[in-house]
Amino acid sequence: MPSDSPETLPGPAPIPTGGPIRITMNTPYDEMIAPNQTRIVFVHVGKCAGSSVILSLAQALTDRYVMYEMHTRTAGQIIRDTLASKAEDFIYLVTLRDPIARFVSAFNWDKHALYLAGRVKELVYRVHFEEFTDADTLACALSSENGERAERALEFARFGHMGMGPAWYLPEDVVKALPLDRTFLCETENFARDLQRFAGLMDSRYLEQQIVIPRDKADYKQSYENPEAVFGPPLSDLARRNLRILLDEDYRICRKLKRRFAPI
Repeated sequence: MPSDSPETLPGPAPIPTGGPIRITMNTPYDEMIAPNQTRIVFVHVGKCAGSSVILSLAQALTDRYVMYEMHTRTAGQIIRDTLASKAEDFIYLVTLRDPIARFVSAFNWDKHALYLAGRVKELVYRVHFEEFTDADTLACALSSENGERAERALEFARFGHMGMGPAWYLPEDVVKALPLDRTFLCETENFARDLQRFAGLMDSRYLEQQIVIPRDKADYKQSYENPEAVFGPPLSDLARRNLRILLDEDYRICRKLKRRFAPI
């Protein structure tokens, strides 16, 4: 399984000339007013190193750019609104990751940041975290002979970041509407390469100089004395099989995105 820590490149970045890039989250389309600026729509699929993308580009790009982060909540509709506008200056940047690795990372992060931090408000999800204590247990329960347990597992698998993969943000009709010449992918497995390429397209200085890629959230498990006891063992074969079925639409959307927008 890929590490939660994105691949990195060594070396310093140049000092940007100008003020910092403006970054906002889930800004409605009618408020995306940015005269004389390049508008970047950042489709931040959860647990695909999106926070590292933001930190990196915040250091690399200047106030010639504005980045609209699309993340959870109303993100899907806003993405549709930008495409429906037919505006030809939006540039789309999409984070991707192997869907099973992304799912496991989402479970672990939500357990750490929500359940163990006491931030899960709905009783039903607190109970689910207590029944399905790790991603392997949850994934195996999807095919349980106990129908009620399987239903609870399926409900829980749609909670939080687990249920918001690439197909949630970019269903097939949206993928088809994305502009071929203005859409770029940043895959966690090729993070440094993809982000360096995008930065170079935005600012030619980065064709020669490397951007700085900060580490973000990668070491949170190290705050636990026994991480495996908290987050469970690696996925079993049964768990992987069940997740491959559950996440079939995410895999299909990833394939479509890569066929349409993968760099030559």
